[in-house]
Amino acid sequence: MIDREPLTACPLCAAPAASARRLEKYQKDHLVSCSRCGFNFSLLIPNAEDYERVYGAYNYEAEDAARSEINIQNERALVERLMPYKQTGKVLDIAAGAGRFLVHFRDRGFEPYATEFSEPMCQYLERNGITTYRGGLFPQGAPEGAFDVVVFTEIIEHINNPLEVLSGIHRLLRPGGCLYLTTPNFDSLERRIIGPSWGMLMWPEHITYWTPKHLHRALRGAGFRKRSLKTQNISPYRIVEALQKGRMKGAVSGVSPQSFSDAAQQKVSGSKLLSLAKSGVNKGLDLTNLGSSIRAFYERV
Repeated sequence: MIDREPLTACPLCAAPAASARRLEKYQKDHLVSCSRCGFNFSLLIPNAEDYERVYGAYNYEAEDAARSEINIQNERALVERLMPYKQTGKVLDIAAGAGRFLVHFRDRGFEPYATEFSEPMCQYLERNGITTYRGGLFPQGAPEGAFDVVVFTEIIEHINNPLEVLSGIHRLLRPGGCLYLTTPNFDSLERRIIGPSWGMLMWPEHITYWTPKHLHRALRGAGFRKRSLKTQNISPYRIVEALQKGRMKGAVSGVSPQSFSDAAQQKVSGSKLLSLAKSGVNKGLDLTNLGSSIRAFYERV
């Protein structure tokens, strides 16, 4: 086993990590809060063996194939929202997995580009007609200022060099191009209720924990301007997952979190009354910054 090293500075403001406050309830994930800016991050840096244990077990194809029809409809709606940015006609998905999100962009006339870390995944994407750059977060050979849209979903929580990565994305976008980014919200009502059993606490996979305030600071620091920054939703998946870890685990032991979540989404989408109620809840969650997910649209200045 290779020894693990602690971070020496806050990933957001570079204050000395030694002065950060330990979050005692969250020590299984090595969480601390920066004494200067309040950013929450894992103090312990995962080593190569940690990363291999987590990412070596990923099955991107199976994950993408398991998406519900509602998820697919939401992805198509997102592409429609991003259509006004189409000038060069190029879109880049960073750490794209199996690349199925890019299919929706291609259906609307974009040229799809992707990055991935492993050679097998790069080859898989290329077999599916997606131009792929090696290098993961720092795509090798990707032209600067070439892309109308960069997609960066559920990735920033995995890294402890966010400013470096966001600055690289800024260079890849054309002036006025849009970065679309999502990440779990550490300030969410969900995390506040569930606490240390919240499913998004998962060292060594997740090592930085974002709030709307801290994400805006990072994006502004990397040269972006805000178009939209919202929090939304409460995750049925995470609620069932947390119940299965607590006193009610016997009552929900046979319940699949994914099946429960898909069924809940289907029920809401099929009811005008429930859809209106969900819309109202999301408005309240956004106003209070308590939604479980942060969804950001930022433009390159």
